[in-house]
Amino acid sequence: MNVNELAFDVATWLDCGDFQNIKDNGWESQKDFLRFMEKQHNIKWSVMSDGRKIMSVPKASPKESGLDIRYVALGEWVAIYNFLALEQKLDSPTKTKQKHSCYHDDDDEWSHDDPHEYDNGLDDYNDDYGWWR
Repeated sequence: MNVNELAFDVATWLDCGDFQNIKDNGWESQKDFLRFMEKQHNIKWSVMSDGRKIMSVPKASPKESGLDIRYVALGEWVAIYNFLALEQKLDSPTKTKQKHSCYHDDDDEWSHDDPHEYDNGLDDYNDDYGWWR
């Protein structure tokens, strides 16, 4: 995996991932960042064959399974996958807005060509205007 692929992977993580340069957050180098995160979470980094360094932080509560956060460091870049935010986003009910239109211009059921639909068999071509007066 290269840096571009890692950035793309984070971008498609349902807005629950972050991708940033380690030096932009005040770290001197990747080593400083890796050491600090190791001490903070008391977890060792796993090194992959392509050079990625991965740290997976488990949930704070032992009753819950899964991960809270996964850090993936590659060169001077770090990707942060927030599993807790992803779970909350997937668990929350989705609210969809419904479009309401009183004109029904795209609705086939309001067709005026069929004399048996919604007008009790009366022609609705408005050419004689007599039936509704």
